[in-house]
Amino acid sequence: MSHLFILLIMYAGIGLFVLKHVMQYSNYHEAFFPGITLGIIATIIHVVIRQSDQKKENKEDQIM
Repeated sequence: MSHLFILLIMYAGIGLFVLKHVMQYSNYHEAFFPGITLGIIATIIHVVIRQSDQKKENKEDQIM
């Protein structure tokens, strides 16, 4: 569970940084909620991809 929290914080920080500097929001307050939203979406995508990779590995182990 702490792994998910760390991922969420990391991706939210990256999203906030990208929105502040690349999208040129005037301050961090404007970029806060969109940055958090990007962090949540990135965390969900990361977890889904990781779970699908684990399922593939389990199937390969069962075949061998």
